[in-house]
Formats: sequence, structure tokens, C-alpha cells
Amino acid sequence: LFFYESKKFLAIAAIVSAIVNVILNYIFIPRFGFIAAAYTTLISYLLLAGLDYFYDFAPREAQIRLFKENIKAAQQTGLPLIIHNRNSDEDMIELLQKAYQQKEFKAVIHCYSSSWALAEAALEMGFYISASGMITFPKMQKLRDNFAKVPLERLLVETDAPYLAPVPKRGEVNESANVVLTAQKLAEIKGVSFEVISDVTTANFRRLFGV
Repeated sequence: LFFYESKKFLAIAAIVSAIVNVILNYIFIPRFGFIAAAYTTLISYLLLAGLDYFYDFAPREAQIRLFKENIKAAQQTGLPLIIHNRNSDEDMIELLQKAYQQKEFKAVIHCYSSSWALAEAALEMGFYISASGMITFPKMQKLRDNFAKVPLERLLVETDAPYLAPVPKRGEVNESANVVLTAQKLAEIKGVSFEVISDVTTANFRRLFGV
């Protein structure tokens, strides 16, 4: 992540990502199945998956169908699912709750910026809630209020690099070093020291990903 400032690295990362997606989606998964792909290509976690009704690049029915397969992979492999959610809270809550009732699985709500209803539902299932640089943005008080209600033992911090650089780096290309700024703000929101947030989120990360 420290290399995100390099345009060359970004270009290479985009090419590699495209190649991996083609191999998985058009060669490996059709032949061997999603679960086999999870076992052979991933080590500590499943790929970022979820619903995005903001951009709507894919039909919602198709997004839901594939997300169900992602959840099934998490249930069968025991690997944590990293969940993307944008403007799809109602469907997301319903899908997660129904699947969890059938068989439990581990997950984190990546780059959380949704309703408290989603966070509450996720916490009830034992999921983690991850804070990005958005918690430092002046107009995101509601988000900060939501994070104030999340238990320490369910918090994570992230960069979402190269996007969402925290204040005062907002507008710049984000990088891993900036996670310190997000963690400092999270400590302020929770009313604890930076050291406490650092220790707690590190322990949470290790517990979730088994490292």
C-alpha cells in the first residue's frame, strides 16, 4: 500500500487485477466452482464482495446472485468476507441475516458509511465495522455518531487506498501511513487514547483474519 503514490504501480496493479478477474470469472470458477477458487487463490480472506446500488454497473439481480455465492464461500471455507455496501442497506441486511441464520460466517463491513441499522445488524452477527478516512470529514458527523456506538472489540481501521485520504490529507492519493490519522480520529470518537485504539484494532484484525 505504500506504493500507491506511484502511477506506474497503479497501472501495473490495474492490469494484474484485470488478469486475475478474467482467470477467476471466465476460466477457473466456471470449471471448478467458486469454493475451489477460494481455496486455491486466497489465504486469509475472501475477495471484497457486496452490493453497489450507487453506480449500478451491474443489474441488481446479478449483484445479489453473485453476492450469495460469495457468502456461501465464506460459510464453507471459514474465511472472512470483506463486505462492500453502497446505497443497498435494506437488501444487504436481509441477505446477511438470512444467510447467517442458515450457517454462521465471519465478515467485516468494509469502509462503513451506511445506516446504523446495517451496523447494528452486522454487530448482532458478530461482524466487524471498519473505519476509513471518512470519519475525519467535517460533514460526516452522523458517521462519527455511529462509530461512537460500535464496541471497541468490533472496530477496525483501513485506508481504502488510494481513495478517501483523511483530513488533512484529503484530496491527495491515500496511502497506508495515513491510517494513523484515521486511528487518531477514531480514538477521539471513542474517548480513548491512540494507544488503546492501536492495540484493540490490531488485536481485532488478528482475531478476524487468524494471523
